[in-house]
Amino acid sequence: MDRLKALLNTEEEQAEGLLPEEKQTDDSSNYIEIIAYSIEEGLETASRKLNSGIADLEYEILEKGSNGFLGIGKRPFRLLIKRTMPAIPEELQKLTRLSDRTERDEKKIENRDGYFKIRATRKGIMLIVYPPQGRGKKVPYQEVQNAVYQRQLMDVNAQTIQKVVERPDGRPLKLGEWQANPEFDGKFSIEMSDDEMKAYVTLIPPRRNGRITEYEDIFAELEKKNINFGIKEDVINDSIENDKYNQPLLIAEGNVPVDGQDAQIDYKFRVEKEIKLSEDERGKVNFKELDLIENVVVGQVLAKKMTAKKGQSGKTITGRELPAKDGRDVQIIAGKNTKLSDDKTELIAEINGQVVYTKGRVSVEPVYEVKGDVSVETGNIVFLGTVIIRGNVEDGFSVKASGNIEVKGSVGRAQLEAEGDIIIKQGLLGKDSAMIVSGNDVLAKFIEHAKSIEAARDVIVAEGILHSFVDAGKRVICNGKRAIIAGGRIRAGEEINAKTIGSPSFTETQVEVGFDPKTRQQLLDLNEELRTGKDRMRELAMNINTLDAQRRSGGGKLTLEKEELLIKMMDEREQISPKIKKVEEQIAEIKSYFASIEEKGRICAQKEVFPKVKLIIKDAFLEVKDSFKYVTFIQEAGNIKVLPYEEAKVEASKGEKLL
Repeated sequence: MDRLKALLNTEEEQAEGLLPEEKQTDDSSNYIEIIAYSIEEGLETASRKLNSGIADLEYEILEKGSNGFLGIGKRPFRLLIKRTMPAIPEELQKLTRLSDRTERDEKKIENRDGYFKIRATRKGIMLIVYPPQGRGKKVPYQEVQNAVYQRQLMDVNAQTIQKVVERPDGRPLKLGEWQANPEFDGKFSIEMSDDEMKAYVTLIPPRRNGRITEYEDIFAELEKKNINFGIKEDVINDSIENDKYNQPLLIAEGNVPVDGQDAQIDYKFRVEKEIKLSEDERGKVNFKELDLIENVVVGQVLAKKMTAKKGQSGKTITGRELPAKDGRDVQIIAGKNTKLSDDKTELIAEINGQVVYTKGRVSVEPVYEVKGDVSVETGNIVFLGTVIIRGNVEDGFSVKASGNIEVKGSVGRAQLEAEGDIIIKQGLLGKDSAMIVSGNDVLAKFIEHAKSIEAARDVIVAEGILHSFVDAGKRVICNGKRAIIAGGRIRAGEEINAKTIGSPSFTETQVEVGFDPKTRQQLLDLNEELRTGKDRMRELAMNINTLDAQRRSGGGKLTLEKEELLIKMMDEREQISPKIKKVEEQIAEIKSYFASIEEKGRICAQKEVFPKVKLIIKDAFLEVKDSFKYVTFIQEAGNIKVLPYEEAKVEASKGEKLL
């Protein structure tokens, strides 16, 4: 009994973990507080502690548990559990739990009775006794003894049989010699498919004391039929071992030939162009970003060839070879501005541009041509090359190119950006929103109400520039019949030249030369940043002085809120001070640069400069009060000097681009 108690205590201790935990209440005989990760787990623990069946327990949830999310935030239940029936004796409870546990373990094991076979083979008559599994029963000795007598095996030692039955291990025990009797022996047949790819065996069981079909029998027949490949020895042995009679079993199978895979070309771009519309976070479809152009760069791999694979020959079960076809080869066809690698397996772009696939040929086009307008049909355009637009660029669309942009029609409230020239044959109606950025020249018939025109070199306009903001690294030239500049702000590094500057209605117009517009704008921005910084420093100084005075008058103390505000403002002052110093240094550098460059820059008007025109040449400033005609303005000794008109020199090639 003591040993049983020790065993039960050990079993119980192994079953218990950190949870559930229990806390005895005042009435410890009937109530208990349990902490567990489930109600079922808590009830099981309480049943052990209260010596009661689960059905005799009531519970109250003091704190509800949670499984958390992916195990994070998992929280146990806290339960108050009451026993409603008298306690079960502890010894009986432990025995019940041990019995239940043993029964559960046994259910996991498949239960199967032992069995035996008596088989006649060339080596003799064999007895094989197989052990039971799980809770299965052993083979009764009497059954084996009866089977031996039925076989008329009289000289077998009964004690030997009994020993094998008591300790079965599935190994054969020879009972006697086999006497040949072909009439009762097991039979078999082998059938081969017409294509000699499969062979099946069908076993017929022996009668009386007949010998079973053995592996050697089947193998000899396979040799007779010339079956020598793909023989499944394991299937043959299994069919004999497990008495798989009267059913065709696949015992030999040939190899089917596998034709080689054809060479394939993996194109690294979209061969089939399709419109892909994108949506924003609110589900609004962007009809401008159609992604119709696929840009490539020099050296980019456009296509890669997977070489053809050789076929794998097959073989019939009689050993006859079955040939397979090798995969067919295909070639990558190089088009314009592409080249093949030395091993002919990769196609590489030779220039930046648009990749084009036509009739199996891959090319890279340096020019992308839009037959009509840039609109919802084309979407926005981004191209690593030159873009030619036969129609117009409609409002709200953009075109970006690493080469030139040439628009045969007009441009509305749009954005154009090119590393080369931007040419607008029919002019720009910007509606105060158009933005043009060129890495070289901007050429247009006219420019009206543009938000921003930037050219690294020249802006050349035939008819005029009205109410626009234009910056040119070198020159702004209006050289047509009307050639007027009126309204807005025009800046150029070297020269502004037009027939008329301003208007008879005295439209305010600002023209500046002598400095690179970007550098001048940088100076203006720095001056504004400096002004803002100094204003903030003055404001901080006043506020800090006020709080400091309040602290002195208050006996050296401030409220917590004001003390924190004072510290915050002093920290901000410490941060702004070095920034102001840095901005002042940058302004000084730019002014030093302006002072070092040669005095050049001129503003020219062939016909007239009207009042309300503001002229800035380097650091010199003049607001026109009375009209000037046929005039050139330059800067000399810090003042603006008036000279006769000098005609602008425009290269013929630039003029031809607008024709």
